Amino acid sequence: MAQDKDIEGDWEEEIEQDSQEGWPWEGGDDEVDPELLALGQSGGGDSVLRPILLILVLVMGGFILSDWQEELSYFFSAKQPVELGAVTDFPERRAEDPNWAPNMPHNRYVRISGIAENPTISRRYKYFKLIGGEVYVETVRDDAETSELEQLQKDRYDRGNEESEYFQFAQEGRALSFAAMPKRYTTLRQYYSRSANTTFCVDLDDQTRQQLERKQRETIYEVWRERYEAATPEERASKDIGPEPNQAQMNNFIEIRPVCVDAWLIQAGKAPGDHWWYVVLAGMFALFMLVDFYFLVRWVIRFMKPDDDL
Repeated sequence: MAQDKDIEGDWEEEIEQDSQEGWPWEGGDDEVDPELLALGQSGGGDSVLRPILLILVLVMGGFILSDWQEELSYFFSAKQPVELGAVTDFPERRAEDPNWAPNMPHNRYVRISGIAENPTISRRYKYFKLIGGEVYVETVRDDAETSELEQLQKDRYDRGNEESEYFQFAQEGRALSFAAMPKRYTTLRQYYSRSANTTFCVDLDDQTRQQLERKQRETIYEVWRERYEAATPEERASKDIGPEPNQAQMNNFIEIRPVCVDAWLIQAGKAPGDHWWYVVLAGMFALFMLVDFYFLVRWVIRFMKPDDDL
């Protein structure tokens, strides 16, 4: 017991001695390393990852807003639909005037009508082509809100009837040119190209298109010469069959079976006001990018500021 008291007494004496001598960090200012003070006061505390992260946010926000450019433009377009008439009248107008072409605007609200043929369906949408022109329609299925099982049962029951279905179509919607569609619509354009067995001009580069047109002309000349050689003099005279087709006859062949076509998609029922949520989200992204840019500028100013001014 006496030994424990001696140990406790020695420990108290050491604590008292240390308190009289002072702890190492209780010295005056002249005992602190000036390099440590300079390091603590410098702006080197900002991580280099911060500006990288801020720049990545700006880039991603800019990409999203750029990808939504068509939708934002459509929201602010005219709310009154452009009258396009019936697609079934397009061939007659073209026959009257070979230079006539439908005045189909891109990314605008339009009203169009026609006869639909060969509809196909997906989980939510029905797709079909209007007779008389390269106009395709995307419309929401009547049973889009039903369960997938009910849709499968209905599709199985209706199978065999829908392929030969023709019906009248007349509605307003958003017109999109296949040639000017955003890249995210590429899959949809490829689907129409396969289902309609059609080549769209936007999918061909200039060199490929010129080669196909040259081969097409060569084929037309060969077929025409065979027809000329097989025709009697009376048939040549009555049907205007010369040794070679004239320009009008050549244009007629090309118009019947062109190398590629320009086409449009009508998103039925989509009015400009339906894209309001694009505007809301774009505004939020723009505000977030503005705040992000403010912090990036602040970081650059601190980084460029001399250490003496800190």
